[in-house]
Amino acid sequence: MGLLHRVKPAGIGLALLACLFFAPPGFCDCKNKIALGANVRETFDDNIFLSRTGKKSDWITLLAAPISLGLTAERGDLSLVYTPAQSLYADYNQNNTLRHNMDMTADATLTENLSFNFLTRYVRTEDPLGADLSDTDAAEDVIGLVAHHKATGEAKFTEKLGKRSSAYAGYGYATLIYDDPTTDSGLLQTPKAGTSLWISEQNGVELSYEYTDGRFWRKNRQPTQDDFISNEGGIKLLHRFSDSAKAGVSYNLLSLRFDNNPDDYNVHKVLALYSQTFSQEWSANLSAGYFQKDNRLAGDMSGPAYELLVTRTWDRGNLSLTANGGYELLYLASRQRGFHKFHEAGPELEYKLTQRITAHALVFYRYDEQENKVSFDVWRQRYWIRYSPVPKLNITAEYTNVNKSDEQPQYAFTDNRFSILISLDDILSYCW
Repeated sequence: MGLLHRVKPAGIGLALLACLFFAPPGFCDCKNKIALGANVRETFDDNIFLSRTGKKSDWITLLAAPISLGLTAERGDLSLVYTPAQSLYADYNQNNTLRHNMDMTADATLTENLSFNFLTRYVRTEDPLGADLSDTDAAEDVIGLVAHHKATGEAKFTEKLGKRSSAYAGYGYATLIYDDPTTDSGLLQTPKAGTSLWISEQNGVELSYEYTDGRFWRKNRQPTQDDFISNEGGIKLLHRFSDSAKAGVSYNLLSLRFDNNPDDYNVHKVLALYSQTFSQEWSANLSAGYFQKDNRLAGDMSGPAYELLVTRTWDRGNLSLTANGGYELLYLASRQRGFHKFHEAGPELEYKLTQRITAHALVFYRYDEQENKVSFDVWRQRYWIRYSPVPKLNITAEYTNVNKSDEQPQYAFTDNRFSILISLDDILSYCW
């Protein structure tokens, strides 16, 4: 309020009208800005509890007021977007929830060679899938409508050691807290460090290390999954063919030890790497190899490991094709799966059909297999089309579908959602 009171209300109103309706693009740009937006989303969900049988549908209204802050200084910048939103269920109003979503990034140049970067995200919601399927693990791990808090973040210092060489040290965290007293909540803390050293114009080596401490609890103080500590180190040997192409090999060793459970294990992974930028429009990154898990109690597990990312951009849109496979660790979730194998792939396309109409399509498939050979697969689809009749006003029609098949039938479900979103950006703003 102090910032707004520095200018007379009439002056603020005239400035806002000018920026919103009469000013050309960029006219109201400034180094520092605080802005308020507003949006309303109306959604029909045909399976709000994500049940295999006895599905219950509902209409859900979401009222949101995004607040954004951008600060720019000579040696750094900060960006903060906070969105409080109230969900209102037409029939099952006991699930009405005040949601929160916050994203913040900060960058600072401390010296000529030393920089600092910080990013964090916080979400509170009852929606297990996320309004836009942005929670990529959600479709695999949901337990229904349960209010929960999720936060992730990382702080990192990076020191330049030459033209291409650098070293970093940082700290990352992830936490998931459930309001349900019978569901595990947890915190992962991960100090990390690494370096990238180019010993010549063509040849380099990268070293990395992470230490993770995992702690879990329940609000009812009942026993939870076991706490653990993991150590992971890696090395990459790289060769540059040119400024746009490089190849290499990598080796990673993960060692995980539980506090009380004797089911400790080590995981070895070896990959061959290749990446190339063909032009300003085309790029590709590929890695392929093998992993081996050594576990004296549960038995060994092994399989292929790979990553593929191909991107194509145009003046009016972009296309990406992603394929990943190998192993993951998932202990911080409502349905803990620990160590598991997976394969996933899918395309994503966004294209500007006209100056005012943009379309988007996402199709993604995932197969997951746990150590006990229990498996499931998930199809995720999301399609939307956005119409912008005037600057800062967007009207979006969207359809999403999640279809999960599971050898444990209680976790299988199909969910369809249809929604209309009306959003206004920067309906109030102040620059300085």
